[in-house]
Amino acid sequence: MATPALTLTSLDDAHEPRLMPRAGGLTWSLNWLEGDKLHQRMYRADEMTTIIDNAQGRSDTYQSQAFFARGRRLADRAAAFTHAWIDCDIYKSPVHLDPGTNGSTIIAFCHQQDIPPPSLIIDSGRGVYLKWLFTGIIPGKAAPKLVRVNKELVKKFKAWCSDPAAVDAARILRVVGSINSKSGRPVRIIADTGHRYDFDSLSDAVLPMTKAALAAARETLAAKAVASSAEREKLVSISRERARRDGDCAPNKKSPRSWQWAVIDDLRTLARIRWGGMVPEGHRSIFGHIGASMLGHIYETQPDRLWAEIQTFAALLLPAGYRQKDLQAHSSTLLKRIEKGDGSYRYKAATIIDKLDIQDAEMDELKVLISSEEKAYRRNRARRQGGRSDRPNGTTGHDRRGWRVEVAAGSAELEKPWEHQGISRATWYRHKAAGTVKKLPKSKRTVSNRTRLMVMGRAHDKAAFREFTSHQRSHWQDRIREAEAQGWGSDALGNLEMAMRADLARSIEYYRAGEEGRAVQRRKSSRKGVKAPAFVIDQNPPPSPEEIREHQEQIEDMEAILAAWAA
Repeated sequence: MATPALTLTSLDDAHEPRLMPRAGGLTWSLNWLEGDKLHQRMYRADEMTTIIDNAQGRSDTYQSQAFFARGRRLADRAAAFTHAWIDCDIYKSPVHLDPGTNGSTIIAFCHQQDIPPPSLIIDSGRGVYLKWLFTGIIPGKAAPKLVRVNKELVKKFKAWCSDPAAVDAARILRVVGSINSKSGRPVRIIADTGHRYDFDSLSDAVLPMTKAALAAARETLAAKAVASSAEREKLVSISRERARRDGDCAPNKKSPRSWQWAVIDDLRTLARIRWGGMVPEGHRSIFGHIGASMLGHIYETQPDRLWAEIQTFAALLLPAGYRQKDLQAHSSTLLKRIEKGDGSYRYKAATIIDKLDIQDAEMDELKVLISSEEKAYRRNRARRQGGRSDRPNGTTGHDRRGWRVEVAAGSAELEKPWEHQGISRATWYRHKAAGTVKKLPKSKRTVSNRTRLMVMGRAHDKAAFREFTSHQRSHWQDRIREAEAQGWGSDALGNLEMAMRADLARSIEYYRAGEEGRAVQRRKSSRKGVKAPAFVIDQNPPPSPEEIREHQEQIEDMEAILAAWAA
């Protein structure tokens, strides 16, 4: 992009007193409006002074607030920051807002609200930019924290109509010394308060939590998570150890009760996906009932242990209040059935899926509570992963017919070039590996679409064959209508129609050859030196009169053949 034509104007307050990064390769952006289009060009960091000098007096010129790596102004490529900033659109306020002489009103507001005063107060032509300059350059990895600081400053200056959108790392603001075309006023520095801030100190003063308090809170949460995880694992381990010790099935082993254990695991997974682990009110009874029913099957021969196991299971995903008040009441009928020997309630996977309203997206992480479609998908996926990579569904995929039509057309296995060369198949492949295979003469090559018909015949794909011949006949009929419109004679039209029927007959011959497993070579035309017309499909020349007479009997029987195929 060409550099915009800039006007050189000397102003005393043209440069912001910002730090320059020493690292090479960093860039910043200069943006300018031409009509309704915003243009951009990236410059090296050491070019900033010269470029800003040349931008003085130009309308609607902007610059990035960060320095970037790899030459593009993207938030994830921000490499260095020198200040925090906000944009106050004071012209939007229903009451008049005046920053005051040398920003005195804004400074007084900061003292009243206990906000660190900004380093720079800049008149943007209609609003005010506030910037907090750092004592050093902070790296791009601090961008998330810097954006949080900007957002918090926006909240604190809400009374000054601060813009919540102007806080991102890729933000551009007007260049000091440029002209705001909406007001006709220059962008100028109102005040430099002299305040410079350490980034961490400014963050501690602005953010709700200091860096030390945030670290302590994270350590506390991590310790609670570890303790909770250990307690839950302890409960699960107790239950599984009892099952192993007493000879019952373990949840992670195949056995007559492995399905019930898998359902219990899916209930826990579902609770984690939906609510983070604990089931909320309104869903507790159904989760508790299904889990207890599965445990009833597992411990149907040990009714004295069932209640303790139900309590252990409930502690994993049901809150203490529910377990103390409602769990025993909801499980009383099940406990009585087990004591009488009537067995537990039986549910199919589809019934449980319906009762819990399990969605397709949730089934991705479940083991057995999945639909029949999901089962088929997983089975086919396993087959594909274990089969050949060059076939769509592995070695025994259901789409083998389509695969043969797609990849076998024109292959050596189908055309058998070794037969034409009078050598064995093994010798031909040895010559191919050595790079000495001779190409077949054109008269012995198979046309790709005809080869495809042979593959269809081997796959018995009559539907695909009908579609092919339908397109073929439509093409010829369009050509006949075009010839009639051009005023062809009756003899010429008759020959054209016979050529169409002969071409269809040839397609049927190729299809039948494929169905019978025999090879067919392309016929050599007797019309030497005649260029094939452009309207003939497959660049195959139309049959000559001699060829038409040679197949007259087949042509006369064509309508019966096509009628039989259409049926």
